[in-house]
Amino acid sequence: QRLGTDVPSEAREIEHRDRIERSYPFHPELIDVLYERWGSFPTFQRTRGVLRLLAEVVSDLYRQKVVSPLIQSSLVNLDNQPLRREFVKHIGNEYDSVVAADIAGKNAKAPKIDKEMGSEYEKYGIARGIATSVFINSFSAGTSKETTLPRIRVALLREGIPVTIVGDAIAKLEEELWYFHSERKQYAFRNQPNLN
Repeated sequence: QRLGTDVPSEAREIEHRDRIERSYPFHPELIDVLYERWGSFPTFQRTRGVLRLLAEVVSDLYRQKVVSPLIQSSLVNLDNQPLRREFVKHIGNEYDSVVAADIAGKNAKAPKIDKEMGSEYEKYGIARGIATSVFINSFSAGTSKETTLPRIRVALLREGIPVTIVGDAIAKLEEELWYFHSERKQYAFRNQPNLN
């Protein structure tokens, strides 16, 4: 409610609280993107595919001892090979290189941005979380293959993360990542390099 127009209107409605309770421990944003976007791929078995993926996400977060009130798309660890494979097998192996270059891995740029920026960036993995969320929202067998800043905020923000950090982090990702594309305030990963 406090975020006002910085988040989508449906996130401010009373019904959203009910959706959070029903989808706990997952944020409804993660469930929606898996069912609506990834579920549109014929190779992605909606119920079984989502359950298998969510089980791996929970197991991975438990092993890493990640503390968060809800599991959002920004917390999905694409460094985890079984998790990464679950996504990449539906969109093409070339996206493995996209993830390794920009999002997760030894030489990925987003975690380096978090280290360079320090403070909240490093503590909460801001750049990496935004990059992960944008990546997960970048694919669908339908027409919607981008995400917006208000949706990114829903996928990332939790207690302790300053609201203002998201816009600054997006600008940093636009400057440094190779496969991160932005057009008319719509963000997505593509397998074509950007001007960087």
